[in-house]
Parts: sequence; structure tokens; C-alpha cells
Amino acid sequence: IDRLGGSCHPTRSASILGLPEVIGGSANRHVFDWNGGKGGQPFTLACLDGDALVGIATRGGTTSVDAVRGTCVSPAEWSSDSPSATRRQTGFRGRSSGAITSLNCPRGEYLVGLETWAAKTVHAEPTVQGVVPHCRRIRFQAVLSPVLGE
Repeated sequence: IDRLGGSCHPTRSASILGLPEVIGGSANRHVFDWNGGKGGQPFTLACLDGDALVGIATRGGTTSVDAVRGTCVSPAEWSSDSPSATRRQTGFRGRSSGAITSLNCPRGEYLVGLETWAAKTVHAEPTVQGVVPHCRRIRFQAVLSPVLGE
């Protein structure tokens, strides 16, 4: 992986019950800076609409990240007391070699950022050497609905 960055979408409660949802759409996102070089082919790892990123897996050696994939879940499942949440993998992007390391957020927390570091290679172009997810519990604000009556 020559460089790695990301984007975040806001969240809200979808109902009076306070079940969380992700607000999709390209207008509703914040893009943060990438780290690394300028080589390689661009790619996007994205969760399904309504899902949130709760982890990543990397593939590589001791000094390089050769591939990355995301782990996505429904925030309603991940935030609830339900014993299980369906995890969906985005699939690896990058090379198909190296050991796999999974880095997941604790239950109820979501991936809100990535710490990455890069170094120049023998080809003088930086590549991503490591990545650590930053997780945070998200407070979902209730959506107020008008009350009809009388």
C-alpha cells in the first residue's frame, strides 16, 4: 500500500428508540489526509449504505502493509445488547501475500480515524509501513418527531 487515507460520515438516531444510523451520500462526509507516497492504483473500501466501519485487517510483513480490508456492521446491531452482530468484510485491496492482522474496535465503538506511518523504500517512494485504528464510542442524538393529535 503506497498511501492510505479515509473519509467519515455523520451518524444520527433513526427513531425515537434511539437506534443509530449512518448518514450516507458524498455531501455528508469529511475526508481526512492520506499518508504515504504517490504510487500504486487508487482504490476505495466502503461499507454498505447504513453500515459503519468497526475494524480493519492488514496483510503484510514486519515493515510493510501490503493489503487492507474493512470490517463493517450495522450500528443498530453493534450498539445493542444483542449477543451477535453480522460483520461484513470489504475484501482485501493490495497484494495477496503476507500475514493477516485484524484490528477491531471494542463492541459499541466505531473506527473514527487511522494512525499511519510511511517510510521511503529502495525505490525512494514512501509506502505505508503500519496502521492503527482509532476507535470511539459515538453518542447518537435522538431525532425529534412532531407529535400529532387533537
